[in-house]
Amino acid sequence: MTVERRIAHVLEGAADVTIVIHQQPDGDAIGSAVALQLGLRSKSKTARIVCVHDFPAVFKNIVGEIQVETSLPSATDAIVVLDCSELHRTGFGRQLTTLAKSIPIAVIDHHAKGDMVKIAHHTHFDETVAATAEILFDYLSLLRVEITPAIATALLMAIYTDTGGFQHGNTSSKTFSLAGRLVRCGGDLTLVSQSFIRSFNPAKKRLWGKILSSVEIGRFNIVTAIINAEDLREAEATAEDILGLANTLALINEARAALVMMEIAGSWRGVLRTRHANVDVSRIAQLFGGKGQKKAAGFAATKAVFSGKIKR
Repeated sequence: MTVERRIAHVLEGAADVTIVIHQQPDGDAIGSAVALQLGLRSKSKTARIVCVHDFPAVFKNIVGEIQVETSLPSATDAIVVLDCSELHRTGFGRQLTTLAKSIPIAVIDHHAKGDMVKIAHHTHFDETVAATAEILFDYLSLLRVEITPAIATALLMAIYTDTGGFQHGNTSSKTFSLAGRLVRCGGDLTLVSQSFIRSFNPAKKRLWGKILSSVEIGRFNIVTAIINAEDLREAEATAEDILGLANTLALINEARAALVMMEIAGSWRGVLRTRHANVDVSRIAQLFGGKGQKKAAGFAATKAVFSGKIKR
């Protein structure tokens, strides 16, 4: 039996499913989770989404006010971890490790294999696709879920964000084919694209204006932007207003890759993006103890560590 059939079998046999996504969720994680939740509920199953952090407003404008639980339930029939290969990124490392002793856990992700494989009973990793949503669509088909306009829009949002609006090098003919199919199913691509345009509120414009005027192109043509807590305060912006900046910087003609260093809640986080097929930003992230995939990666570090590595 293939891994797809095994995971589908687990979902078919579960009356109560818990969907877990990573901290600071992005469009792919959110869109995939919402699509799976809607699909399972259409089969008269109980399905909840669990995430340490709430969804940013720009995504809620697209998928609606989805209830997000911030703690794992004491009882459930199955757990599905979406778009996350690293146990610590869920924020529930210890709990998931304990629950794995009695509850089947499946992982569906388009990133490289991480330590989730140590506890998960079933794992499906496919780095050849642009987004986890592409894999999830196949599972919805296996479960014979009708792709409603709401499900199609959630999946479109996931694919749109992880491909940078279909501009990044990870966008394949399969990606376009699936997007077309989702539009035919009622997916609202206009809503998705316009939502990100409208997300440029005054605070975000002030923040991006300052950052874009001070970006540097360093060694190896890496475009670098640094955003500290004072920058956010001066612009009256939030961490949500940084969303998409790395993707935008990666589109600069001279850029081989983009690195955004941001200070949030007293800690620093680095986000790496590239649109070039022959550039692997995960290798850069590894220098700082981070991980990711070829086109998108990240790490946590102090600004001092970051500055020292760059200087060398």
